[in-house]
Amino acid sequence: MELDKFLMNGEYTFVGFAIEGDKSKLKLSGLEINSDNYIDIQVEWRDPYNKKEFDSLADVAGRMIDIHYHDMKKKINRKEDHTLWEFCPLPDKLIKYAEIDAFATYESWRIIYDVIMGLDRAKREKETKKKKNKGVIQYSNYQ
Repeated sequence: MELDKFLMNGEYTFVGFAIEGDKSKLKLSGLEINSDNYIDIQVEWRDPYNKKEFDSLADVAGRMIDIHYHDMKKKINRKEDHTLWEFCPLPDKLIKYAEIDAFATYESWRIIYDVIMGLDRAKREKETKKKKNKGVIQYSNYQ
């Protein structure tokens, strides 16, 4: 599948961190992400204890996956290496960084999503149990 068709395909959900930057970089190459099918972790999730936006994917991945991800930004020179993203082939160092970035994004969102779904399920089960117990109590009042 061609990259432009893949990015616009409604069957996939794309997840990123501060995704507006990614979208503007893709646009420079004439590419877009289907705006209905993307999730920006920075917008969708906050640390429940301090409520502040995370500064980077490294902050999120360091919390969600493993503390060593806090240093992932230090593995590249942000000024010099970012100018190389437009060239083909990419240097091995940037390919490795992109691999880590992609995995950290995927794994962080998978964990967050699983927790959210688990909390929602527990809440629904608790409400169902309450309704069942309420019905039992009401029935026993009539005996």
